Order: sequence, then C-alpha cells, then structure tokens
Amino acid sequence: MLSSSLPNLTVLSLSDCNLLGSDDTTDSVGKLQYLSLLRLNNNNLSSMDPRAFAKLSNLATLSLTSCELKGTFPEDVFQIKTLQTLDLSDNPYLQGNLPQFFGNYSLEKLALGNTNFSGTLPESVGELKMLSHLDLGQCNFHGLIPTQLQNLENLVYIDLSSNRFNGRVQLFSSLVKLTELLLPNNQLTGSIAVANWTEFMQLENLDIRNNSLSGGIPASLFGMPSLRNLLLSHNMFESLENVDSHISSSILDTLDLSSNRLQGTCPTFIFKLPGIKILTLSFNNFSQALDLSFIQQLRNLSSLDLSFNNLLIEEAKEVDFSLFPLLRTLKLASCKLKKFPDFLKYQSRLNYLDLSGNEIHGEIPKWIWDISALSHLNLSYNSLEDFENRSLTASLNVLDLGSNLLHGELPSLPASASYMDFSRNNFSSKLPAEIVVLSKSIPDVRSNTRLGQLIDSQQIHRIIDTK
Repeated sequence: MLSSSLPNLTVLSLSDCNLLGSDDTTDSVGKLQYLSLLRLNNNNLSSMDPRAFAKLSNLATLSLTSCELKGTFPEDVFQIKTLQTLDLSDNPYLQGNLPQFFGNYSLEKLALGNTNFSGTLPESVGELKMLSHLDLGQCNFHGLIPTQLQNLENLVYIDLSSNRFNGRVQLFSSLVKLTELLLPNNQLTGSIAVANWTEFMQLENLDIRNNSLSGGIPASLFGMPSLRNLLLSHNMFESLENVDSHISSSILDTLDLSSNRLQGTCPTFIFKLPGIKILTLSFNNFSQALDLSFIQQLRNLSSLDLSFNNLLIEEAKEVDFSLFPLLRTLKLASCKLKKFPDFLKYQSRLNYLDLSGNEIHGEIPKWIWDISALSHLNLSYNSLEDFENRSLTASLNVLDLGSNLLHGELPSLPASASYMDFSRNNFSSKLPAEIVVLSKSIPDVRSNTRLGQLIDSQQIHRIIDTK
C-alpha cells in the first residue's frame, strides 16, 4: 500500500510494530526508491528476502536490528555512497561477507554484532574514513586485524569480540578519539607492551579477555587518564610492572587480571587504586603474606577476589572495622585463612562469600547467619567442626558446607535455599522430613544417615517444602 500510494516516501520508521515480512513486503520495499531512512527494528521479517534492500540506492540510514532476518545480505548495500548508518545487529541467522571498499564513503556506523557474517576483515576497510562506530562482535570473522584500521581517525568504538581474529593486537596511536576497544574471545597472541597506551587519552573501556596474550602488563595501561575498565583475564601474562607514580590520578574502577600466570609479590599500587570498585586477581601465582587492612583504604570497593593464588591472607590489625567499605562480593578461596575475618561482622551488604579451601577450624559463628543480604555462602574444604547456632536464619540461595568435620544434628534448613551441599561430613541425625519425601521419588537412593551423601550422589538442587 505504501509503495503504491507514497512512491516518493523518504522516511519510514516502523520499529516494534509487530510487522510480518512476506514476499509482498519484499516487493514493496524495493519500490520505495527515494527512501533515505528505513528503520524496522524488532519486527519479524524472517520471510523477507534481504536482497530487496540493495535496490534502495538513496539510503542514509538502514536499521534492521532483531528482525529475524535469514539468508545472505547483499554486498551492494555496503557500496551505497550515501549510506551513513547500517545496523543489522542481533540477526543470528543472517549471513554475509564484507566487500572491498573503494572510493569515498559516508558510512559512520557499521553494526553487524550477533549475526552470522564471516570471512576476513578486508584491508580496504581503511577507506571508510568517516567511520566512528564499528561493531563486529559475535560473528564468524577470522584472520588478522588489518593495520589499515589506523586510517580511521574518527573511530570512537571498536567491538571485534567473540570472533576468530588471530595474530597480534594492533595498537594504533592515531585513533586518539577511541573510547572503547573490545577484543575478547579471539585467538590473539603476542605482547601488548609494544606501544605507549597513554596515547589513548579518551579510552574508557579496554577488554582483551580470553585470548593467548603473553609477556608483561605495561605500566602505561595504568597511565591512561580516562580508563575505567581494564579486563585482561584468561591470557598468559607473566608479569605486572609497578606504577606507583601514576596511580593517584587513575580513575580505574574495574580491574580483572584473573586466570593469568602472574607471579611473585602483588604490586602494592593495586591496593592503592583510589576509585577501584571491582578487583579480581584470582587464579594466578602471587605469593606473599597479605594483611587485609589494605581494604580500608579502598573506599569504593564492592567486589574483591583473591582466590587460588599462593597468598597467605592475614587478619587486619589495629584498624577500625566499621570504616571498611561495604562489600557485596568477597572471594578468598584457598588463601590459607586460619579464622573467619572479624571485619565480616560489619559487612551488612555482603551477598556472595567464598571462604572455601582454607584452614578455618572450630565453630561456624552465629553472626554469619545475621548478614541479611547473604545469598551465596561457600565454606567447603575447611576443618569446621560445629555450629555456634544451628538456626540458619540468613536468606541463602546457595549453601556449601561440604568437606568439613561437622558432626551431630543437622542445622535447620533455610527455606530459601535452592542448592545445599553437606557432603563429606560426619552428621549423624535423621534426615529431615522434606528430604525423605523427596528421596522417595528419586531412584537408586542408597540408605545412609549422612545427608551429604544423599544430596551429593543424587545432585538434589531443590528442597521441597512438604507443607
């Protein structure tokens, strides 16, 4: 109807209108030759042939996100000289390749994230001199990241995540306007210490997780004046330069160095980052004695993970625990703790606590159940023997007390819990009625008096309230 009654239409925006694409839709769209803006986001166009869009030679904006498009997208659309915005993101069944680019282009935004586009990123992408937003995340691209990207001096946003790009990280000091560089989940190798990162004056987010990067983490990363999020986990970095001289001006609030090969003592500057909120250093080879009093000076800290290093975590001494920041997540698994840290008594907002794999013995203190926000508690693989109070009042969703020396009667079971593990202990009481009723509906439950064996062997995830 539109193509026949309004053949000169230039703007058509029908996002979120429950449209259903068909052969008629394909024919109609192809007849609207004067369209400069076509926006059909969040409709079901799965029956529409994407080749219809190649007929619209006057387009400036084509936005088709989440339209369930299928088939192969025509390369001719990329060659439309007037095109400024092309957004095909979130169409996972839409296939295509990037063409070779020659001549002058107006393209400013190219968004193909979460589609099935594949092939290599052509060197001629460097011809898109106006490009400011490049999103190719969660596609099937492979090969090297072309050095010609350095020609795109207007780039503000680059997302090449979750592809199969390989080779070295290309660092382009000419991209001075860049605010986000996202390269996680690829096959990148080599060192990132070859460039002076401080040249990226406006970079706010740097994510190169889940690659095979190695060598040292350079001090210049911490000298970037605008950087807020630095995510380097799941690589093979071996060392971290100390940068005390730069740290006072840092605005970094998230630092993730987990799952690398970092070793030796943990550089002291990390514990002086003035604005840090999330600090993750787990699964490395740091080895030193570390006093928890450093937490007091991190006034904005909400999440801390030091698990699975070779650290000896010691109790904070001669500090006012009430001045500690209120954490939401604390993970100190395998940190050679001898006792429950006293500062936890003041952590009223704590939601996730993992103290597993330590050397804590004696009683589980009553105050731990009084942390009203606590949802996930893991105390497994310690030497805990008893409960100071067997009434577990916390609003727990997950409780893991496995592999301890707990004995006697079982504690009262939190009604809110969806997963509980009491395995490999020495409980001797009868099973609670709700567990017995549940066990009757599960085949091959062995008769025993240890609740932990029952739950562990049958992987029961839900406690049923028989009322």
